[in-house]
Amino acid sequence: MDKNVLNEHTTNFPSLLRRCQANFIDRIITYAIMAVLLYLASEVDNDNWPLKISAILMALSYEPLMVSFLCRTIGQRITGITVVSLTVDQKISLLNSFTRFGLGMILGWISFLAIHSNNERRALNDLVTDTVLVI
Repeated sequence: MDKNVLNEHTTNFPSLLRRCQANFIDRIITYAIMAVLLYLASEVDNDNWPLKISAILMALSYEPLMVSFLCRTIGQRITGITVVSLTVDQKISLLNSFTRFGLGMILGWISFLAIHSNNERRALNDLVTDTVLVI
């Protein structure tokens, strides 16, 4: 791990509980965005499935976009978590953010199994994308 990147941040790493709290808040926000976009898509054309799929994809883009541009989601901000890249001294790239999110979605709770096996409490999706969550 590149300690220089972490020197700018506190070296406290969030617990599993704190990560779950942030994740819960972000899921509520994602589902609310999805509900609004699907409602609007239905109002435009109820039989237009590509429009509905686009609405779902836009809602699912909430977390990767927030992490890439602001280094945290609303849930992470409320719980005091910031996502940091270990390989570069800057924000996480959009591609890396989508990869991190996608792996987290695919692996689900399995991703969290690695949290207690490393000092930085990094989940599997963090290990793959060279990211770490800090407080």
